[in-house]
Amino acid sequence: MEDIGIIDNYMDEREFRNYIIPFLEQEGFSLIKIDDTRINDLDHYNNNDLIVTKDEFKYTVKALANYKITNKEVDDTIKDINNEHVSFGIILTNTEVDGEVIEYAKQNGITIYDREYFTK
Repeated sequence: MEDIGIIDNYMDEREFRNYIIPFLEQEGFSLIKIDDTRINDLDHYNNNDLIVTKDEFKYTVKALANYKITNKEVDDTIKDINNEHVSFGIILTNTEVDGEVIEYAKQNGITIYDREYFTK
């Protein structure tokens, strides 16, 4: 994908969040809510960006551009799942994510779409 260079070098997290909405729609998700992280969340470092639905399940979505994803981000998403009363979580990032982190996320009901997804 030619856009990966633009994501890597020019997009902030809010722009990346808006950019990934069509990708979620391609995966069969419907948008319910967009949070503006600048004003909606009391915990600046633990926020969901989107709430989406698919097959009658709700998901919290984190869009993290140019950010190394670790178990901490997975743990933050678990908190969001509980706080938002949704079934699952999704993390989208333009960076590569370690296989162990991806496995930890899967064990906790979270799907990670990483750089590989955006470069297909």
